[in-house]
Amino acid sequence: MSSQLSKEQLFALFEEIKQEQANQFPLSERFLRQYFNSALLAKAKEYLKDEQVCYLQHSENFAQIDAQVLGNYGNTFTQHIKINQSQGTVSVEANCSCSNNPKCRHIAAVLLKLKIEHSGGFGEAYLVNDWFNELGQLQQVDKADAENVLLFVLEPRANEVLVSPKVSPNGPMVFTP
Repeated sequence: MSSQLSKEQLFALFEEIKQEQANQFPLSERFLRQYFNSALLAKAKEYLKDEQVCYLQHSENFAQIDAQVLGNYGNTFTQHIKINQSQGTVSVEANCSCSNNPKCRHIAAVLLKLKIEHSGGFGEAYLVNDWFNELGQLQQVDKADAENVLLFVLEPRANEVLVSPKVSPNGPMVFTP
């Protein structure tokens, strides 16, 4: 069964798609992976998981971003980020109160949060793919780790459940009354 759309419905559909694309975060996953090293992205993911991005405000086109990230010792770091888009190229100017490094883990956490939250299906797919990648790494067992057990930690968050794979040392625990 096929349905035909009128000319007006097609224009409305194209306008909706255009509007959705205009509101998407302008930095690609590839850009983020090239801009930040893997250790910084790993730390940024921890900050996201622990909900340490405590303030985030951005312009409609993401050209100006102001944020605050809670550090591991209770201190708060402030980020000011500008995303410039010109003739098909994108550049980032960023600073964080943690240092003079424009590529710190706090800036990575802010940009990754925006990428996940403002990229339509990408955000959900990214989290799922990242989880499977982490699971795959944890399943690679060598003889030194043969006593470890792969566990899944379930954490309720609002109306969803966060599932994290973890390795438990020393094998399964036995509880005695």
